[in-house]
Amino acid sequence: MACHCKSPRKDFYLREKNDFFEHFVADQCVIIKQNYLQFTTGIKYDIKEEYNSPVPVEWYPHANSYYPFAEDVDPLERVNHLLGDKPSYVSLNSFYADSGEFKEPIYSTKNAQQKYLESNPASFIILGKPGIGEENLGKRLADYWQCVYIEPGLLIEQEIRSESRAGQCIEFNLRCGRSIGIDVILRLVEKRVNSESAKHRGFVICGLPVIPNSMYKEDPTSSESAVFTAKEIFDEIIDSTFELGVPPPSRPRLSETASKSVRGEGGEVIIEGEGEGEGGGGVIQPPKQAIIAETPSVDVGDNYDVCQPPEISTDYEEQLNFLFNLFKPPFLIIYLICNAKDVINKRANEKFDIYSKLDVNLLHEKSNKAIFDYFTKNNTVELLPADYYETFIHDDLVTDNEMTNLKHLVVLPKNFPVNVESQLDSYHYTAMNFIERRIMTHDPDYFVKLDGRTSTKRMFYVLKAKLNCLPLQKVVIPQRIVTPTTTGEDSPPINYVDEMTFDEFFKKYRKISTPGINFRWNLSDWGAKCPVALRNGIIREGNKEYCVQFMDKLFFLSDQEAFYKFYRNPRNYLLDPYPKPTCKIFIFGPKCSGKTSIANCLSYLLNGTVLSTVSMVDDFIDRREQEFKEKIKQAALTEALELLNETRRKEAEEAEEKRINDIKEWVNNVKSLVESYGNLIIEMQNESETAKLELTSFPMAMVKYDIAEIETETTIAIKKIKDQLIQSNIPEGSFESIQQFVQDRQKMITAIPDNLKRKIVPKPATVYDEFVVQYVNDALSKAVYVQETVNTENIVDIIKTAIKDIEEKYLEQGNNRGGWIIDGMLIDADILKNLYPDYMADDIFVLKDTGDFEFLINRYKIRGANIFTDYRDFFMSLGKIDAAWRSPSRITSTTSYKYKLGKSILSEIFDDPRLGGTATAAGDLIREENYHEELLKYDIKLTEIENYFKTINKPILELRITDKNLTELLTESIRLIEDEYRVKADLYTDEDRAEEITLYNNNNNNRQDNNNNNLIEDLISDDLIESNRRYGDTLHYCPVTYHENWVIWKGKRDLSIKFDDRIYYLSTEQDMNKFLLNPRRYITNKPPKELPPPRICIIGISGIGKTDLSRALSFNYGIFYVSYENLLKNYFNINTDETLEELKRNINTDEILRDYLTGNGVLPIDFYRANIFKLWFEYPIKELGFVIDDFPKRTADINIMIEYKLIPDAIIRLSCDADLVKNKLLRDRLEEWRKTVEEKKLLWEETNKGVLQDYERRRENRFREMIEARREERYAEKRRSKSENFEENSSLSQVSFDSIAEQKDIDEINRILDAESPDVAPEPTENFEEIKSSYEDRINRHVDQEMDYLKDVQYICDYNLIPFTNLPIYLEDYAKNERSVYYHTEYIKFRNQSFFERCYDVSTQVADRLLNCGYYFLSKFGKICPVQYHENQNPFLMYRYSELNNDVFPIIHRSYIYFIVGKANVEKFKKHPLKYIDVENINFPLIPMRIAVSGPPKCGKTILARRIQREYGMKIVSRGQAIRFVLTILPFSNLATNLETILRRGWEPTDEMVVRCVEAATIDPWGVTQGIIFDGFPNTISEVRHLSYAGLVPQLVIDLQATKRQMFECLGNDTGRRGFPRYSIRFVNHLYKGYKENTETFKPWFDREYQVTTKISIDTCNWSVWSQANKVITSVLFEIKHYFTHCHQDWPLRLCNMQVTPLEFLERQSSYKTFCPCCLHFSNMLTSGGDVPDRTGLVQWRQFYYWLCPEHVETFLKTPEAFLPPYGANALPLYLPTSLHLKLFPSNLFEDGTCVVCYKNKTVIVKGVLKYAVGYNNKTYLFDSQECLEEFMKRPTHYSFDIRFKPPENYPSLEYGELPILGMLEQYVAKDLITAVKYISRRRPVVPGLSVSTSAAIGIGLYLKVYNKYISEEYKIRYLEGDSLFRARRKKLLDYLYKMKHTVNPYLNYQEPLPKFQMLESDASASSSCSDKSAIL
Repeated sequence: MACHCKSPRKDFYLREKNDFFEHFVADQCVIIKQNYLQFTTGIKYDIKEEYNSPVPVEWYPHANSYYPFAEDVDPLERVNHLLGDKPSYVSLNSFYADSGEFKEPIYSTKNAQQKYLESNPASFIILGKPGIGEENLGKRLADYWQCVYIEPGLLIEQEIRSESRAGQCIEFNLRCGRSIGIDVILRLVEKRVNSESAKHRGFVICGLPVIPNSMYKEDPTSSESAVFTAKEIFDEIIDSTFELGVPPPSRPRLSETASKSVRGEGGEVIIEGEGEGEGGGGVIQPPKQAIIAETPSVDVGDNYDVCQPPEISTDYEEQLNFLFNLFKPPFLIIYLICNAKDVINKRANEKFDIYSKLDVNLLHEKSNKAIFDYFTKNNTVELLPADYYETFIHDDLVTDNEMTNLKHLVVLPKNFPVNVESQLDSYHYTAMNFIERRIMTHDPDYFVKLDGRTSTKRMFYVLKAKLNCLPLQKVVIPQRIVTPTTTGEDSPPINYVDEMTFDEFFKKYRKISTPGINFRWNLSDWGAKCPVALRNGIIREGNKEYCVQFMDKLFFLSDQEAFYKFYRNPRNYLLDPYPKPTCKIFIFGPKCSGKTSIANCLSYLLNGTVLSTVSMVDDFIDRREQEFKEKIKQAALTEALELLNETRRKEAEEAEEKRINDIKEWVNNVKSLVESYGNLIIEMQNESETAKLELTSFPMAMVKYDIAEIETETTIAIKKIKDQLIQSNIPEGSFESIQQFVQDRQKMITAIPDNLKRKIVPKPATVYDEFVVQYVNDALSKAVYVQETVNTENIVDIIKTAIKDIEEKYLEQGNNRGGWIIDGMLIDADILKNLYPDYMADDIFVLKDTGDFEFLINRYKIRGANIFTDYRDFFMSLGKIDAAWRSPSRITSTTSYKYKLGKSILSEIFDDPRLGGTATAAGDLIREENYHEELLKYDIKLTEIENYFKTINKPILELRITDKNLTELLTESIRLIEDEYRVKADLYTDEDRAEEITLYNNNNNNRQDNNNNNLIEDLISDDLIESNRRYGDTLHYCPVTYHENWVIWKGKRDLSIKFDDRIYYLSTEQDMNKFLLNPRRYITNKPPKELPPPRICIIGISGIGKTDLSRALSFNYGIFYVSYENLLKNYFNINTDETLEELKRNINTDEILRDYLTGNGVLPIDFYRANIFKLWFEYPIKELGFVIDDFPKRTADINIMIEYKLIPDAIIRLSCDADLVKNKLLRDRLEEWRKTVEEKKLLWEETNKGVLQDYERRRENRFREMIEARREERYAEKRRSKSENFEENSSLSQVSFDSIAEQKDIDEINRILDAESPDVAPEPTENFEEIKSSYEDRINRHVDQEMDYLKDVQYICDYNLIPFTNLPIYLEDYAKNERSVYYHTEYIKFRNQSFFERCYDVSTQVADRLLNCGYYFLSKFGKICPVQYHENQNPFLMYRYSELNNDVFPIIHRSYIYFIVGKANVEKFKKHPLKYIDVENINFPLIPMRIAVSGPPKCGKTILARRIQREYGMKIVSRGQAIRFVLTILPFSNLATNLETILRRGWEPTDEMVVRCVEAATIDPWGVTQGIIFDGFPNTISEVRHLSYAGLVPQLVIDLQATKRQMFECLGNDTGRRGFPRYSIRFVNHLYKGYKENTETFKPWFDREYQVTTKISIDTCNWSVWSQANKVITSVLFEIKHYFTHCHQDWPLRLCNMQVTPLEFLERQSSYKTFCPCCLHFSNMLTSGGDVPDRTGLVQWRQFYYWLCPEHVETFLKTPEAFLPPYGANALPLYLPTSLHLKLFPSNLFEDGTCVVCYKNKTVIVKGVLKYAVGYNNKTYLFDSQECLEEFMKRPTHYSFDIRFKPPENYPSLEYGELPILGMLEQYVAKDLITAVKYISRRRPVVPGLSVSTSAAIGIGLYLKVYNKYISEEYKIRYLEGDSLFRARRKKLLDYLYKMKHTVNPYLNYQEPLPKFQMLESDASASSSCSDKSAIL
């Protein structure tokens, strides 16, 4: 099936605006997207750009073909486990491209470097079966990328060598015979990843996850605490022994018995013996950049306990989760594939040399030997890949004599086959699933699959090719410039360096080891300060010995420790806000100078604390007073407490005595009660002895009562006593029990009443007792404090204490030392000496006024003028947002503010004698007359401390306050302190220019031959230097003029400044001084939003057409036209039409103007301010531009322009030959004179019209009389002469005679009449010759003077670099002059944002060096050509292939390097670089494409494949080539062994073997970067199945269509060297037969399964075949890349080229199944894509796949929500029709098999047939045709009804001949004719030369002929040709008309015809009010 691909368009898939939701109002209960909030009533929601979120709101699985393949994966099951649940993790790399890292273009070098320092370094993880070479690959990768190498064995070794706590614990456990657990290894990995080196460089992890073999057993490890506790106990025991003098026996350390060297930080030296294979093969030598002196030891990270109980162990999923959580984007997953048998074989050949202690890989040696034999014995190399020579060009190929001696080799237990098999089983059945899941959730661009069977160098070569195509910046490592080992001229020894000054050292060493002659090292913002020390708040000068190159800067470190810290991770010390001041500041200044405002400003800026000397002294005095009061308070408290305690003691003793007496009384009372109770008991017993009987009258027994039950006086008394005992806490009971209780002392104690139990003790006195408080208050009120005198020692202690407190506070907050600002520091040298050096400020501000102190005295009178409050707005105006938020808002109404303000003012006007001030008679108030004396004293003291600071080499920041307001002072103070920590601008001197030339000289000397040592200066041209000179942000234009005046003015080379390795040209000396003072003010570090509009001056001699050209230029550019002549006339109130030349000669002209025009004077400045200045500085002309005619006219004008910077973009002088100009002016003047004479005559005649008319009448009458008289005389004379001589007179000509005589008479009469003067005569005219001579003299003088003036103007312009152009013109060709003006000003009209940009060409080698050292950075495009990306030229990444063809051109723009493909694109990029790089997000997936070229044998498949390869650099793979690749390159692999066995037996390799060979051949540098081309396969289903398991199913199959005849024609063209065909016809027939057999079954299946085939016929030329194939390739790749780009976003995406199989569609289909949801929505019609849906209509929307009909695909892509629930109008019905294949009529036949479609549409009853049967709703429907069946399938509900039979009516049939003519035409012709008319009306053909009706008639006739079915085919072909020719001519005619209408001559103006404006009546009234304004405007 053909692949339906669309043409590549950049906005093809962008979702368009749709009006579906325009009137839609959402209900809150159905809102499913945040976007719908905008349609909800009552909710304000800002509409954002669609699909901006880089991370989707919900996670949806992608198409199966999106995910990368590892190995041994079932393609049908690999994504199913992701369909149900979202994975618990998301790849950190998945959305790296959209992370917003490059949202805005980085413009400045500092921002680019900060962006690099803020970014994460690239990291890597190598996965694969254990022991297949990942360690060796990791080592090579770490050396190449200069990242940290992390491998379990090496980690343990390095940790032990570091002697850290963890290392000692690990060593202890190893010595105890315990194994190191997996958790310990993982913690070591985490520790190393978190080290400073890994944070800066990134890392590569290999050997993980840990897959143990059967020998592994988890041993309990001793924790660090246990180990060190035992060690301490052991040390105590040793110390307590008697033989203290006997040293303990030394024990060998584990680190000493291991290999001798350990890998350093920068790829220095790895452990000896680690190379190829698992662990051997030689030592990897350090890279050159890493050979530094005193390399820092391995950074193993911070110390923390790693020997903890296990948590993860062999849980591989947790291991992977742990590892991947350590990564930050970007990181790369590298997977090594290898067959299990090959792994076993490879590890079985790994031996350990017991003597050299190196690992030896015998298999690697065998492979090397085989390759060596191949290279030495075979001359042909066609079987090897094209890049294979590069991979082995430096390999150590061994011979037989170099093989390793096998006697010394042993096999390690880890490589025993049993152990390897157990590892592989664990990997395959457990770890592999988790690894595959991780790979699938990773970004495919950052996944690489390599062949583990090949050598490490081969794998690394493929990996390096992939890395070179990724947008990854290599890590930049600091390198020492001076090392103890360096020698030679470029690097002198260190002892010589110490003798050099800092400037000498910098000038010399900035040119050493540079990546190119134009790329010298620059000085950093730290200057000579150590960045490590400054990070800690200490300013320390760097040591030249530790000078380090990093990026493009030189940094000076203070010592070796600082160098180690900086070397490991310079990011900590270079990121913003560093370098920043330490905030240790002294501010010296007199009163009212504003020092307090400056201190507050700097505190907000630096986040510091202001310490005022007055406040500190006040606090000190208050503290001393509080101490005194505290002493008094404490003494009074002691006395009061003692008195109160004594009083309470006495009271407690009295109360206790009373309590004891009460207890005794209570005891006696109880005893008396008990005694009474006993007596009453005895009495009651005596009374009870006499019994009493109770008698009753009832017949019942008598009852005997106890006496106690009878209430008597005794019982009443007993009861009363019991109650009293109970009240006395005596328990109830019998008398005996009570008596015993009372006799028991302990029981009686418990019964004591509660109020008597507790012993009374005195209450201790407290400070809160009223007596104590009153006593203390009385003591404080009586105490008298005598104020202590503040001396120097006190002040020093005060300052030290305050500074110490602030620094401790800042250190606790994680800041550096510092953070204090002393406001109003005392001017006392003794105090400063006591503070030095520990408490000395780093920055010292000194505020000064002029010598007479006039400014300070005036400010003193104002008092509060030095108080500043609006800090927040001030910082916001400077763009310092952080400082603005730290500063308070402007509050002027609070009490605290008023108090603080008043105190500040009073402190300025009162003197403080405690701080050295002098008390005056008026209460210490400084009088105005004494203020000057105070200033003089201050000045004297200031001189002393300045001298002191000079002695200790402390620089002073002098701040002049004269005539500066507080805002200016604050701005200046910020600039001064910031300039101390950043690079300053400097003059670009002649020495710098000479150095620049010398660099080019040295470069050319290196290129020249030693024998040809000519003078190099002759070879160095200014253009060469100029083209490579690095200019600033405004190119060679003055930045000060541009930013202050918005004027583009080229700077002068003599006024050059170098700043931040850029050169700036300034236009004036004042601008140069401004730029030197504050260069950053004029550097925006971003492109200009808008450039100044065109400002053009046109000058020249008047009368040569400059006014017309000026107006034309103004009209064409759409800018203002200004006439300088009119400006002059308006200013001087001249209302005449005189020209300036005439005004110059007119004596009545204003003298100032006349002097100006004659060149003897200047115009007043007011004229320029009122008329000229507004053109540059006032709206709207300032923003719209202008063309000014005839300005500048004199040198005074150009001087004013220079003085006030009124510089135009161009001054165009229209020049011509002086003689031609003079002649033209003379002709013009004479013509004007003639017109003037004629006008005067006409005026005179008009004035004397009546008199002249009378005169004319009289003259005419007189003339008539006189002429008649003369005629009579002639006639009379004629008659006399005739009579005398008739014959003679007859020969004369009467006409000639009469005419001559008549004319003589007329002339004579006119003379007579002229002599008679009329009544009124005109004035006599001037003599023409005199006038001409006069004009000639005047014009000559004027032209000569004007040309002299113009020459003077040009000279001044050239000297001041004002753009001046001499434009020759042609006086007789205005059109040519106009085009010439347009041409010379075109650059002004079309200048863009890149006007100031400049690009620099470098070679690829230099670009690599610049990137490696960090001088420049890789742009956000990576290796993608930005021009191709912007113009959507090529979907492939062409860097690698174009580099091979020398068609890649690195371009430096700003701080980045861009790789441009093609010279044409280079020119485009240089013209407008910002156009191509200003891209928010770079979405360019690096997808290697897979293309298959299939077709019959010998039909050109290989030719097409090679053509594709030549265009895109893809890898061609054929079956035979893949097999030969494996047999040659992988001879010892299991696959090669099996292949060789089969081939030697003459058998054909299986499809699985072939695909495995293909897989091996595709892992190639070109295959992983560009893609692969399958030449001639797959051709069988089995091949495709196996390709799917390897993830190699082609994304596009180009099927070449060729007949057998064409095949043999191609065979005839394929000849050998002797001209004979390479293959016989019989052999080709055999191949063709096999192809046909496979095609019949394979192609239908493949089309049904993937639908990625495009058929191209070869009946045309090869170029046509290639063009068609290229169009399809680019279209398919564009669609695939579109899916990869937006699949992470909430976009609907097409799947037509994503290899969606029917099974995948069934798994992912939506509830609509194979039916189009749009058809259901619009027409409730079922449109099905079929059982195997057409992939061209497949769309993925979130987690489901939808099929769309061709008409609705674009509609669905715009707004998919509109057609799905809950917005879709119709859902899929419950019952769906299905096609049936029946042989018998079923019982559930609907309506006896009548076709319901025919009955519904035509009301005709037609019986259906079994061939067209459909099942629907348990009924069977039959139809008469396929069309009716399809119609019913679309709308089953529309046709499911009961048919009411109606017998058809019998109408008589009519024959053709029986119809009348009109009836016959109506029945048989009308329909065709109407169709033809419609056809013509739509196309409207016009034949040139014919009318419209005739053309239409011809078209109708052709249409009827073409579509007449009765015409024979022979004639029909001719009519078809005529119709096609007719249509082709019409199309060409339309094309020509279109081109004529839309092609505009750029040098001519066209005014589009517009309809006449008609004002609406409603607007008529409104327009009248605006008429005056519009007239003025």
